[in-house]
Amino acid sequence: MKDVQKFVGFDVSKEMISVGVAEAERGEQRFYGNVPNNPESVRKFLTIPVSPLMNTLY
Repeated sequence: MKDVQKFVGFDVSKEMISVGVAEAERGEQRFYGNVPNNPESVRKFLTIPVSPLMNTLY
């Protein structure tokens, strides 16, 4: 299995969190989406299975 690295960035404001993802090898960036800035929405977002080996730090 090939290791895949992606970088996730968060732009946080009082009402919304914008999420972007960048590929490690190509540096290609894309907008992933917006998440309401409240504990339940952030919790739901962090449990989306992007990869079976994903590590989440927050």
